Amino acid sequence: MQIAIYSRKSKFTGKGESIENQISLCRRYIDAHYSGASVSVYEDEGFSGKNTDRPEFLAMMAAARRGELSAIVCYRLDRISRNIGDFAKLIEELSGLNTDFVSIKEQFDTASPLGRAMMYIASVFSQLERETIAERIRDNMMELAKTGRWLGGKTPLGYRSEAIDRLDDGRVRRAYRLAPVAEELELVRLIHRKFLQLHSLTQVETYLLQNGASTREGVPFSRYAIKRILQNPVYCCCDDEARRYFNRVGAKIYGDFDGGHGLMAYNKTRQRSNRSVAMRERRDWIVAPGSHEGVVSGKDFARIQDLLERNKAHGYPSTRSGRALLPGLLFCTCGQPMRAKLTGRMKENRAFIYLCQGKEKCKSCALPSPRGGELDEKVAALLDGILEDRAHLFARLLEGKAQLSGDSERSLLEKRLRDVERRLEGLVGSLGRLEEPAARRVLEEIERLERERLAAEERLARWTAPPIEETYKKLTSWRALFEELGLMEKRELLRRFVLRIVWDGQDGHLFLKPAREHSQ
Repeated sequence: MQIAIYSRKSKFTGKGESIENQISLCRRYIDAHYSGASVSVYEDEGFSGKNTDRPEFLAMMAAARRGELSAIVCYRLDRISRNIGDFAKLIEELSGLNTDFVSIKEQFDTASPLGRAMMYIASVFSQLERETIAERIRDNMMELAKTGRWLGGKTPLGYRSEAIDRLDDGRVRRAYRLAPVAEELELVRLIHRKFLQLHSLTQVETYLLQNGASTREGVPFSRYAIKRILQNPVYCCCDDEARRYFNRVGAKIYGDFDGGHGLMAYNKTRQRSNRSVAMRERRDWIVAPGSHEGVVSGKDFARIQDLLERNKAHGYPSTRSGRALLPGLLFCTCGQPMRAKLTGRMKENRAFIYLCQGKEKCKSCALPSPRGGELDEKVAALLDGILEDRAHLFARLLEGKAQLSGDSERSLLEKRLRDVERRLEGLVGSLGRLEEPAARRVLEEIERLERERLAAEERLARWTAPPIEETYKKLTSWRALFEELGLMEKRELLRRFVLRIVWDGQDGHLFLKPAREHSQ
């Protein structure tokens, strides 16, 4: 009989029940209730319990799925998960695998029906406590937001944060407000005026590039930076037109819209673990007058939002699609980045070129554009030749501590797992809209992807960094490996080696990263 002990501590500190104490208590329980059983220990230190994305936990579950574990023992329920949804799925899966689960602190054992019921109840209260604390913090922030204060974070272009002290019952209280930065605010006004004139983010971007305008960090404005400025209510005056617009979109409005100040908007984004920040629907926003100066009327702000919504369908396609390998790495000799642009008529496998953005936007470059497929192939072939220089490669591996292949392999495994999970989510969501024959085919594909997902999880859980000899063997057959990868994986692998590629009108010049950077 094989018993697993699982322990977790969210931070590397000396406080609370240490990993060692948890394991010791679990061993005593096993000695008393599973005499003679073999014990394997899985320890995650420095990981939160808000989800189950933890290396040792995943390794333990992979062992359970292989039928190697009779029971899993932990010190306390929240060591496994603080999320009731994850916990319920875990208990259901372990039940199907005939693997018992024991929490010694609460004295729950899934071997009995009462133990299972009490375990669910305790897990619900654990999550309720966590969510109540989080909700109390959010409520306090919301009440402060209704006052129009600046609550911190990166200040928007045109403003700086200014402290205001006041006396309250003999104590000094400090709050913050936005103070104007005149030169930056003039640029913000210009961006709003040009968009109302041109109705195009790309044309505004081109205008700013041609006139040498740059962000606070000194880099040219991108379309996305311009869009964020245009969408930010902080620049909108709190007048009647602004009130009507935010009422129309369902936002929560507080305070007196007197027309004399700008607006403050709160609760605009949703922070998501291990994912990019997501914008909330406008109906979730809290909008209140601030104490700073607004720069655009409510009427113009509403018109700009309507134009942006109307133009949504005409934006550039994401670089996540297509076939180009070099976006982000390829630059023209004039210094501007080069993007992939499709050529020819609308059909499958359309050819593409790499177009200098200086040539496209401000006509400042006259160099010819390279054919995309040919340049991609030349870069891959050149790297293949470099990596076939075995003595040179081996020296670079030693210098880089042999981490490149291992890091790349783990990164690719993680990307592949995320890709499979995304595809599964999309297929499951489409089932309800399909007729029976098509639904059957989708179910078969879901089963196949689920097997692939489990295999990827197991490989990831069992992954260890390879020794330098194995790394060397894999990299000497680099081209064969490269051809098996998907587009995003190829791009990621190129970025491991390549610092940048410069196009001079005839040839591409490849600049490699130093070996010590490969493992970063």
